[in-house]
Amino acid sequence: PGVSNQRTGFIGTLSGTVKNLTVTGTLHSEAVSESYAGGIVGYADEGAHIESCVNEVVVDAVSSVYAGGIAGGVNKAFVKGCTNTASITANKAGGIVGKIVTTSSLKSADPTIQDCRNTGAIKSEGTIAGGIVAETGGTLLRITGCVNTGTVTLQMSSSSSGYAGGIAAYVGLSSGRGNSFELTDCR
Repeated sequence: PGVSNQRTGFIGTLSGTVKNLTVTGTLHSEAVSESYAGGIVGYADEGAHIESCVNEVVVDAVSSVYAGGIAGGVNKAFVKGCTNTASITANKAGGIVGKIVTTSSLKSADPTIQDCRNTGAIKSEGTIAGGIVAETGGTLLRITGCVNTGTVTLQMSSSSSGYAGGIAAYVGLSSGRGNSFELTDCR
């Protein structure tokens, strides 16, 4: 059986900086309930930076796991100049990041995801699939200079709602004045 709130990756939880890292292999996660799996980082915590990293790890996550080629989840953290070339399969799958948990304390000039590229196949066997990011939350969000050339597939097994997008699949911002989502120079 799966474990809830699990953070699985080459680095489980990152609260510092990782740069110029390339990883290869496979990662299988059976965690449940708000868990995260990523080729480089399972979960990037507040203030973390992931820069110039390459993921070649095939990620296969089941149940309600958020999975991403670079990070399963990021919370007030930054991802810059990273590339995913591997396939990512999960209920909630993103080529670079599975879920941006919150961005509420970021300065509006700081991109959350910048100059990243996904060429891997992204497949959701549940609800959400995005070429760069599967799902976002928070109040300020900027994705800039990102490119997705990988296929994005949403394979739903029931009649519930599903979301798929070449860059972002589901953008959920907190209500209130000053909240924004900015997507710039992405393709």
